[in-house]
Amino acid sequence: MSQHTPMYRMSTLMKYPELEAFTAQKKAGSTSAYFELLATFLDILPDLTENLRAPAEDDDYWEFYIFTKKVEEIQKQLIGIGAPALLWEAEKLAELAEAKDVRTCAEATESFILQLKTLSVKIDLAKVTPSISKVFAKTASTPPLPDAPYTTRRPWDGKERPKTQLKFATVEKLGLLIENFEMDEALEMLNKLMEYSYDSSIDSAFNTIYYHLTHFNYDHADSELANLSELTQALDSLKESKTMQVKSDKKKILAVDDVPDVLNTVKSVLKEKYAVYGVTNHLDALRFLTNNHADLILLDIEMPDMNGFALLNLIRKIDAYSTTPVLFITSNVTPENLKKVRRDNASSFLRKPINRQLLLEKTEKYLEVKPNP
Repeated sequence: MSQHTPMYRMSTLMKYPELEAFTAQKKAGSTSAYFELLATFLDILPDLTENLRAPAEDDDYWEFYIFTKKVEEIQKQLIGIGAPALLWEAEKLAELAEAKDVRTCAEATESFILQLKTLSVKIDLAKVTPSISKVFAKTASTPPLPDAPYTTRRPWDGKERPKTQLKFATVEKLGLLIENFEMDEALEMLNKLMEYSYDSSIDSAFNTIYYHLTHFNYDHADSELANLSELTQALDSLKESKTMQVKSDKKKILAVDDVPDVLNTVKSVLKEKYAVYGVTNHLDALRFLTNNHADLILLDIEMPDMNGFALLNLIRKIDAYSTTPVLFITSNVTPENLKKVRRDNASSFLRKPINRQLLLEKTEKYLEVKPNP
């Protein structure tokens, strides 16, 4: 990572409820790529919000159009940094403008700008100065040194460690802590991990990482960090090991319905062939979709706060879901709703109560999975 590239304390960012920082950086492809998105967000946010003026009653159609376009541009940035809560606030602004609810839109715009500025301050506070080695040489406390070389036993208690499996997400988080110079947190996490034994390769890697952490020389932080990065990358290469968590190759389905019984029905029908995830509100749906992947989406039409058509409109703004098949689930099959299903680029709909066989058939159709003979 370049000395001029902004760096952040990931552990600090992960504490902010507006952000899904850990999952967002995974989606970005790397920690450095996510940091670049954060830096871009901070750079362009003043320009995006400076002229974000809510339309007035005497404004023409063009002013409303420009306003919604500005909101959409902010939404793109919020998708990139993993901010589903603020993404939803932006969508509400666009709806108020479309409905020409001028007074409420003006109030909501001021509140939204304040929320964006608050988040930008939090992100800025999480920055780590580029002159890493100088800062940490002065401020970092030296961790205690190990008493003896590591074996398959913990050197300070001599007890055998129980065998367990290691989740790959845990390795990623450990790498993030080290990359962000959160050495105390990394040591604390490693101590907990080393309560258990995995396989010889993983145990050896953990022992070596622990040794380097406890001997970390902050006067030579760059080279020390490079050594630790190599070690964590070596752990990353073990993700296909039988001791690591096996990722499911099943296609993913997200079901959104405010009635838990409906979600239970969907899961019971589809869980054998697919990885099914259920959420009961629009915010959790956005949080899942901005930080994960879904091959098919099942949407209830009538839900509190935000109906299925409004939610689909927002989902389609996320590039990854512009053509993802969507099935509406509803007991209110009216000509008007059928027109909206076609208008909003949905695939089809299912009536409530759900017919199990029909649900399975339609799912197989849109996921191109042949039914069993």
